[in-house]
Amino acid sequence: MEYKEIFRLKEMLEESKIPFEFKELNGGYQIRYPVHDFTCSAIEHDFSYGREEDKLEIMGLLTKKEEKNDSVLGYLTAEEVFKRIKKDYSKKPKEIVLSNDVKFVLNEYKTKDGVNYCLKDESGEILMNIESLQTLGKRVLIMTESFNRKGFEVQLIGK
Repeated sequence: MEYKEIFRLKEMLEESKIPFEFKELNGGYQIRYPVHDFTCSAIEHDFSYGREEDKLEIMGLLTKKEEKNDSVLGYLTAEEVFKRIKKDYSKKPKEIVLSNDVKFVLNEYKTKDGVNYCLKDESGEILMNIESLQTLGKRVLIMTESFNRKGFEVQLIGK
């Protein structure tokens, strides 16, 4: 059997620059998202729910209602799975690197006044709060009071 839907999902993730792992599995394929901290597995192989209709099965990123029925959900299109992954990915903190290769994590958090951002080091310690944030592809302009409103530019990794 030729599996097409798993390759459509792979292409969508690549175009969106969402990190994932792709491998052969049980006569078909598996996509694991993200690479390090497993959140979702999408499969299309000899034993997956939906294989006969060229559909995908996922484990992870299920709704509470879906989780009550089973630990997996099958018969999904690449678009349906991508939508779940993209929604989850947009919520994750993004790792950034300054020009001197020092890595930080950009965190978004909600307050009663809206959404705020902060920079944390690799140990999770907050280094500074951020007043404003602008993104252009992989470039991010961060404005902080500690930089006298001049701001600085960093590069996102994995976005």
